[in-house]
Amino acid sequence: FFFSSRRRHTRLQGDWSSDVCSSDLASPESALWTFALAAYARPGVAALCLDLQDRHGANVMLMLHLCHCAACGQAAVDVAAAAGAMAPLEHHLIAPLRRARRAVSAAAEALGDATLRDTAKRLLRAELKAERLQCLRVEDAGAPRGDDRAARDDAARLLRAALLLLPGTGWQGQAAEALADAVFGAGDTR
Repeated sequence: FFFSSRRRHTRLQGDWSSDVCSSDLASPESALWTFALAAYARPGVAALCLDLQDRHGANVMLMLHLCHCAACGQAAVDVAAAAGAMAPLEHHLIAPLRRARRAVSAAAEALGDATLRDTAKRLLRAELKAERLQCLRVEDAGAPRGDDRAARDDAARLLRAALLLLPGTGWQGQAAEALADAVFGAGDTR
């Protein structure tokens, strides 16, 4: 989603402002994109999302879409259809951009090359714009509801269903619960 897996350990969560202008991320027509940005900035969410993406091939925007649906009271989501709607952009555009960005970023760091750093930033902007397009392909959830506990429980169920579409067994339930807790602030006293 936003950072290479190596950089997530060396930068503060949400510290993308030096790489990407906020105007690059603004998308007033997309409630899902706004939700995704806010959720991703919560403590622990970025690390969990990137771990699911890097270790299991999870589509981070799909995970955040399912949390958004739960937050909006849309508990009956066709997870396979949402995954299918996002898959072409993920496969043909976003994943290749991410691989290119990570490779250019690694080369820029290894060589200390400012031109390559700028190229990596441009690739990041393109990757983010493509992820916004994913949002527009599945956006229909409406406005968030007020019941965070019910939303969290719905999100955990939807996330588990999505993660079960990925290879491997035994890790999906715990990962779904952890991400739902992080997105919806389990334990927060808000």
